[in-house]
Amino acid sequence: KVLASLVQRLRGWVGSDPSRVPELTDALIQLTAHRLLGHGYAAAGEDAQDAVRRAAELLAAKGPIGPYTSVSDAARYVTSVIHLATIQAGMGLADAAGKTIESLKDIQEQLGEGLQRQLQPQTAIWALSCSARAALASGDIAEANACADAALVRLAESGLADDPDSQYLAMDVDQLTSDCRWA
Repeated sequence: KVLASLVQRLRGWVGSDPSRVPELTDALIQLTAHRLLGHGYAAAGEDAQDAVRRAAELLAAKGPIGPYTSVSDAARYVTSVIHLATIQAGMGLADAAGKTIESLKDIQEQLGEGLQRQLQPQTAIWALSCSARAALASGDIAEANACADAALVRLAESGLADDPDSQYLAMDVDQLTSDCRWA
């Protein structure tokens, strides 16, 4: 409720104060992540799309993507796109989720490690999970297993497996790993 209320308040403020768009975008990302942690895929959809749109506008406002791109703006954009892909995967659209994750390849190559360090562990796990689901759907079992293993390692390294708020995430990674092994 608190995050939803904050988003609603910020949406009202952005109309009169456009300088609050980054704050609104961050709040939308937090709200979407919160809903994804609870498997609220349908509830997260609209806010995730709005976050992608606003993050893309912030990223594009400062010029083309390249060495001078703001890493925080890029991380905001990449996170929102990964959230959208996670919703797609959660709703059974693994191919679409894979294409959405694939769309981030260029920006990740251009900005490299700096961008990867900016992403939250749960975001990286969701990205790996989406890639694994897409590979599984396309029949690339080796790639699916590699992505699932990487998600499992990232889950263990981050400590999210023991976090009570991330139990669905841990279960999702375990189920994904099991599905990949079974395939």
